[in-house]
Amino acid sequence: MVKMWNIFLGAAMISLSAAAAETTKTQVQAPAQQSAQPVKGTVKAAALNVRVKPGTHFSAVAKLKRGDDVAVLRQMKDWYEIVLPAESSVWVAASQLKDGKTLSESKLRAGPGVAYEAYVTTIPAGIEVNVLDKSKPDWTKIAAPSTLTGWVSKDLISVSAEDAKKLEPAAAAAKPGEAKEVKNAKGADNKDTGEATAQPEKAKTADKASGKEKTLPFIADSDKNVTLEGTIYPLEKKDAVYVTHALFKQQKDGNLIPVCYLHAAKLSLAPWNEKSVQIKGKQRKVRGWKMPVVEVEKVTPQLQGT
Repeated sequence: MVKMWNIFLGAAMISLSAAAAETTKTQVQAPAQQSAQPVKGTVKAAALNVRVKPGTHFSAVAKLKRGDDVAVLRQMKDWYEIVLPAESSVWVAASQLKDGKTLSESKLRAGPGVAYEAYVTTIPAGIEVNVLDKSKPDWTKIAAPSTLTGWVSKDLISVSAEDAKKLEPAAAAAKPGEAKEVKNAKGADNKDTGEATAQPEKAKTADKASGKEKTLPFIADSDKNVTLEGTIYPLEKKDAVYVTHALFKQQKDGNLIPVCYLHAAKLSLAPWNEKSVQIKGKQRKVRGWKMPVVEVEKVTPQLQGT
């Protein structure tokens, strides 16, 4: 299962919290079309990842084994959308729950932090949930709601010929807004028959308000010069202040973990999005944050194999 550190972008002077991030009204539209009734599918691979969205680069939230039955809702190119397995990784901001019910419409994520991808559907206010894990700061793991769906490689699911025809019309009915999710989304490969991998969610970021650069409550005497290697990803929060990116390091098991936040006053980090790099700069700790911020002074590409 995907494992990553929790990422925090909250600080008193930023006036942001996990709850605020998770209750945004901007969300992906519901599936354009799906079969009237789910059709039965059977896993034909030894192990099959269930993913948040259709593509091998999206986070895996559950693993199925050969012979498992799934309820297939629709087809999108080389992927089947299925009813999410009950044991899937589903997390919600803890501040959005009270007495086991949601306080407002909230995003559900693949893991305990905004670095994890969000599911397509949100959960309405007033819904009772089954809490499974409250050990992570600011985040709560819940049982998968019955309305939540995931995606599996079509080539690794056996469906009868008759049922396959029922799914085909939906394959061509994807909305324009879903095109980004399925662009270059290949079918089965070793990523979908092996261990789960994780990638941080990408989205718009940076604070543009007032044209003035805001600062953070840095901890005195925490400065130090650092040289770090990893992959740069833009932060998800469109209202993030000061920091715009994060540096991730790949572990031996293939999972990515966040190392630090990044801020660059004299250069643009956008050209380095999703690239393996070496960065040099000054690292500082921020009051209330679990990860430090690095003021980036230099970025160089990291050679393959290093």
